[in-house]
Amino acid sequence: MQANIKYFAWGLFWLFFMSAQLHAQDEEKPKKFVANGYVKYLHNTNFFDLNGNSLSTNLIHHRLNLKYFFSDKLSLAVDTRNRIFWGEQLKLDTTFADQIDQYNGIVDLSARWVDTRGLYLHSIIDRAYLDYTSGNWEVRVGRQRINWGLNLIWNPNDWFNALNFLDFDYEERPGSDAVRVQYYTGMLSHVEIAYALYDSSQVAAALYKFNAKGYDIQTLAGFYRGDLAVGVGWEGNIKDAGFKGEVSYFYPLEDLSPDTAQSVQASLSADYVFGNGMYLSGGLLYNSNGRQQGGGNGSEIANNALASSALSPKNLFPAEWAFSANLSHQVTPLTSVNLSVLYAPVASIPPLIDRHLTLALPTVTHSIKENWDLDAVAQVFMGGGNGRFGHLYTGFFLRLKWSY
Repeated sequence: MQANIKYFAWGLFWLFFMSAQLHAQDEEKPKKFVANGYVKYLHNTNFFDLNGNSLSTNLIHHRLNLKYFFSDKLSLAVDTRNRIFWGEQLKLDTTFADQIDQYNGIVDLSARWVDTRGLYLHSIIDRAYLDYTSGNWEVRVGRQRINWGLNLIWNPNDWFNALNFLDFDYEERPGSDAVRVQYYTGMLSHVEIAYALYDSSQVAAALYKFNAKGYDIQTLAGFYRGDLAVGVGWEGNIKDAGFKGEVSYFYPLEDLSPDTAQSVQASLSADYVFGNGMYLSGGLLYNSNGRQQGGGNGSEIANNALASSALSPKNLFPAEWAFSANLSHQVTPLTSVNLSVLYAPVASIPPLIDRHLTLALPTVTHSIKENWDLDAVAQVFMGGGNGRFGHLYTGFFLRLKWSY
């Protein structure tokens, strides 16, 4: 049944795409179709020790975004993500395809077109929704992104699609199969109600956002995958510096245990732009589940699988306390540099790491010409375990992107 739905959905998508091309050729009619996207080539070399032992992977990443306007109130959006992987890592990692072929909704709209040793071609429809807007109302039904987070790295308020800051090659972020209703009560205030159904769970929540004394404040309440959940977030300024915060509390309604039943996630961040254009930001995370030892996304972060997997708003980082710092600067009109550092004094990834988990993430971006960008990215993982501190993993990425 799932397979029939999957290929029926892909058939409808290509029919939709061909209709868009035919309609685009008729210049006399009002423009109802919009198509855009990008093509990227990404080369990745992973170093697992300091002796030069490495594995490489290549990726061609194509994205196509289609939107059709039935009227000025009703539109349909369908977006696809198509990726071709090849390289040494695919030949050795037998779980690679399963890590990539993950979907977060009730219907599997992904397809493995080629799945052989050393070569993998995967596609997914990660957006497919109807959007209706009338006056102060907006209703969106289908696979979409519901982003309630405010901070740059850790987002306790992002209950529907927790942000994975290491997955830099997926700017759009995963979506949810959901219904979302928004009502704007004023210029700076609105109410949202959203319901998302996942493979074996659901999230239902409401958000109220308003402005008070120069701060945008949001309050949240609802049910998160069997938990009663409440939250609050804010963003504003202290003099010339930006100041943001998010807090969420999760209380399981069943299967309570004294140590792990409840979860508190809280994050703060501040940022400042200097006169020369340099941007500085810092962040703090408190994760009550970080006291737990092992399992979950702790083991994933150690072998870098976290970069291609989803996070949970109940456990945003494998540590009770974590800190971040970010510095970026536009060196020339065409070139910018960025350095992010994440640090946790006590981590929860035994036996690999139990102290001083450190991630260094330098990036250089250069605009070659209009619609062409070149990025060089590194992800360096370090930490201490069994009485020693050292290098765990380094990934180097070189990416060329053409947008259309």
